[in-house]
Amino acid sequence: MPVLGYNNIAMDLTIRGSIQEVLGNDEHALRLYEEAKRYDSTSAGIDLAIAKIQQNLGEYEKAMLTLEEGMQKDSTNFEILDNLAILKEIKQEDDFVIRLYQKMINLRPDDYAIKNRLARIYERTGKDGAAIQLYEEIVKLENVKPEIWQSLGNLYLKRGDKKNAIRCFKNLISTFPGNETTYLRLGKYFQQAGDTLEAVKLYIDAIESKIRFNHVVQELADIYVAQHKTDQAISLFETYYQGDTTSFFRITSLAEAHEKYGDTDRAQILYHRLTELYSDNWRAWVQTGRFEQRQHRYDNSLKYFKVAGSLTNDGLPSLLLSQNYLQVDSLGAAEQTLRTIYPKNMDNIDVNYLLGLAVKKQNRAREAIPFFKTVLKVKPSDANAALMLAESYAQIRHFEKSDSLYQFVIANSPEKALFQNNFSYSLAQRGEKLDYALDLVDDALKQEPENGAYLDTKGWVLFKMGKYEESLKYIQNSLQTRGKNVEVLEHLGDVYSKLGDRNKAVEAWKEAYSLDKSRESLYLKINLFKE
Repeated sequence: MPVLGYNNIAMDLTIRGSIQEVLGNDEHALRLYEEAKRYDSTSAGIDLAIAKIQQNLGEYEKAMLTLEEGMQKDSTNFEILDNLAILKEIKQEDDFVIRLYQKMINLRPDDYAIKNRLARIYERTGKDGAAIQLYEEIVKLENVKPEIWQSLGNLYLKRGDKKNAIRCFKNLISTFPGNETTYLRLGKYFQQAGDTLEAVKLYIDAIESKIRFNHVVQELADIYVAQHKTDQAISLFETYYQGDTTSFFRITSLAEAHEKYGDTDRAQILYHRLTELYSDNWRAWVQTGRFEQRQHRYDNSLKYFKVAGSLTNDGLPSLLLSQNYLQVDSLGAAEQTLRTIYPKNMDNIDVNYLLGLAVKKQNRAREAIPFFKTVLKVKPSDANAALMLAESYAQIRHFEKSDSLYQFVIANSPEKALFQNNFSYSLAQRGEKLDYALDLVDDALKQEPENGAYLDTKGWVLFKMGKYEESLKYIQNSLQTRGKNVEVLEHLGDVYSKLGDRNKAVEAWKEAYSLDKSRESLYLKINLFKE
């Protein structure tokens, strides 16, 4: 039988290897290609075949070495250069990659994709001038993707070249008139440059194009509001709404505008229209429920959130429903609602916080603690959860833990007045470190001098220090600031009692008791003084 020459053997092995590659037998194919290379060590094509298999097998370092070897044999093999460039780019060997792409562009001067890849490397490595030059070459071609104009415009913005930046964005708008992002980008640039009139004109042109540019409408409305032209903002939403009175976005945008600027009756009509048009869309019921909740019509919002919950497995309606229950002190209903969604939301900070709050308000502080700890595990900066956890520890008389938590947050939080006040009140209740408690509440009042709760705390600290006349002034100021409050009225009665004015003391306690007949301490004080 005839004996094959070296190159013929290599060719035969290469063909067999390619068949195995097609069949998905990469390791078998690799062995055949490597054997072929022993018969023809000058073939860059065999190196390329080997490198591709090595990539398939995840052997990227070997693939790069093989491709570099192939490039030495044939520096014009475009596919070798392309594969090597991709691997080197992953390793961020930018200088090497740039040289490869430049070589590839020399081989194919009109290759749009390679120029784009090189331009992006230039852009990433801060070679803005070179990137701009390449992008300018690319945009002269037909069927240019919008991202190219966007990148070129952004580079000109970065260099402060306003004229060319605007040229790019306007070209992008004329070529791709449906791209809302471009209008927003150019409009924002005009605003940052102080040319609000140009931004307004641009946004109006976009809206008049009849394309649904929801975010452009919102941006233009925000400009009008910033200019104290709320009537124009509402008129804009009204006109936009009339263009499609069934649009979810247009209805809600107009409703929100009317609600924000005082016409809650019109807002209510729009929100209710939303639930009529989108009766099977749970988000419509949530939107309307939230509106009713903001208007403090909790019976109404309760109904809407319940309907929303019946239309979806999403936990949001139940979360809002539980908030609604908490606002009307239906603590058991809030807890029950939250426990239905808790198994699927065990790491959700909102679910854990509200469940902890519902349990804590039912005087089960020990049970509430794990929920607040979960919130802080996920989000250590959550001030509300930290506050509730500190209060919970205090309620079960773990004062060392509560005090430590208060001190940590006060030392590390820029907004610490609430923590200072609550820590001060906790110390006053225990009759401990009263001078420190006074310093804490004084610092809180420096930040919020008209806060009624803080005024009451200072009055209570002074009461515990035996400074009853001074205490009376702060507690009276607290009532004037925050209105009737059970706890403050009870404090007022306690101060009058210490000052020897039994009649005023009983009067204050009775007023407090009329607000909360479950408070046993008030009942005892009133009856004690009757005797």
